[in-house]
Amino acid sequence: MATSSTTAENSVVYVGNHMPFSSFAKLLEQMSKIESSEGRRAMPKNEEKKLLLLNYINDWRTVAAKLKSDPSNRNKRIDANFFPVMRLLLPGSDRRMYNMKETTLASNLIDALCIAETSDDAQKLKYFRAPTSAKAESDFANTAYFVLQKRCIDSTLTIHEVNHYLDSIALSKAKGKEAKSELNTSLKHLLVNLSALQLKWLIRIILKDLHIGAKEQLILGAFHEDAVDLFNCTSSLEKVCESLADPTKRLHEVAVCL
Repeated sequence: MATSSTTAENSVVYVGNHMPFSSFAKLLEQMSKIESSEGRRAMPKNEEKKLLLLNYINDWRTVAAKLKSDPSNRNKRIDANFFPVMRLLLPGSDRRMYNMKETTLASNLIDALCIAETSDDAQKLKYFRAPTSAKAESDFANTAYFVLQKRCIDSTLTIHEVNHYLDSIALSKAKGKEAKSELNTSLKHLLVNLSALQLKWLIRIILKDLHIGAKEQLILGAFHEDAVDLFNCTSSLEKVCESLADPTKRLHEVAVCL
């Protein structure tokens, strides 16, 4: 017999469970390439990035609309909150604390993917700051991407699932040494179930710096024209996403008390 918590979980359909993490990683990769590009462009870099964000947000809302119209979901609540994505887009403003450095992630990658400690790949991960002529390997996430390209599998993990394991990692970190086993289990699950490109962006999320040249104003502004003002008052991404879910309604219309 199912428990009440299980029943409640089954009565909710999360849009994030229908959005692959792979598409999110692709979005970040496209934004990163825009940021690093040189020369004249048809439009300013920030405008290009905002257009990509708007397309992704529209895709999210389209999936939500389809789920709501699906007869099989008639008695279920559709959770279309964009917060699961927003906290990945702005990891520096996300309240989850991972307290993990590159050296820790390198050790976990070596262990999770069974990389020989003395191999060239392991050395590259451990000593990624060592001088190199390869411009692409300028930070740990990039180094990991190039090292792991032939070692990682294609992933089917969703936004919802990745957030679930990130929640578990942050909670385990908060508990301290007694939760080290839980932390290792959650982290290893992500490391062995994501592609090299997705791991590159997961690493940057955990390190809380995406290197895409997109500040809060740009990302929040793509979500809603009043999002920046509300975030400046509340410092809560969750509050912003909950209160301004409808892009057609202004801040004063949703009766938010600042």
